[in-house]
Amino acid sequence: MKWSAFVRLVGIALFLDLVAPARAVTIQPFYDGSITNNTNSAAIIAAVNVAIQNVQSNLTDNLLVKIQFVADENVGLGQSSTWGTSYTYADYLTALRARAIGTNDSLALSKIPNSANDPVLGASMIYLTQPLARLMGLEPGYGPDGYDSTVSCNMSLMNFARPPADPNKYDLIGTLEHEINEVLGFTSNLKSSSASPVTPIDLFRYTTNLARTYTTNEIGRASCRERV
Repeated sequence: MKWSAFVRLVGIALFLDLVAPARAVTIQPFYDGSITNNTNSAAIIAAVNVAIQNVQSNLTDNLLVKIQFVADENVGLGQSSTWGTSYTYADYLTALRARAIGTNDSLALSKIPNSANDPVLGASMIYLTQPLARLMGLEPGYGPDGYDSTVSCNMSLMNFARPPADPNKYDLIGTLEHEINEVLGFTSNLKSSSASPVTPIDLFRYTTNLARTYTTNEIGRASCRERV
């Protein structure tokens, strides 16, 4: 998933401003031995660095995110195992409003009702990944392993650079960007088979510009116009 269309969301946590940022998200990579000892380690690490730079270029909040990267032939393509937990929706909404800056934030927040339960499922809890919770002031540190997440990719299926060398393989940079998106909280629980709490991105769905929708199907889409 590319972020060039997104505008910085305080509540989803990490998005771009239209001016040069005075602050910036820093994604710090750590490499498992499956990568450092891989015959393609240099190319894999280069791809990770490109993906990180692509993501960081659109982020302005002051946050350090720690991700361990792993080469794993047992995953389908790529996956992220990210620390996170559920918080009360009321606490999240209070933190979200406290971080509001400027007109775009005010516009977006004006579309969210001030209620104890979320407007999507009517539940009292919301799920945040570790980086997002830390940014919102709801979580002080990292996961028990010292990271926010572990991102694993099946390297045998990947092209490590662009343009692709093998048309039958997948783009590692794009796969990594997608997984990093998930680490940062860009994932929905609405299609989960369990009764999972909503995530922040579920609150920011629109049919048109500033026309909020709380549908639980896929009609709604994330806004590319708002900052909150």
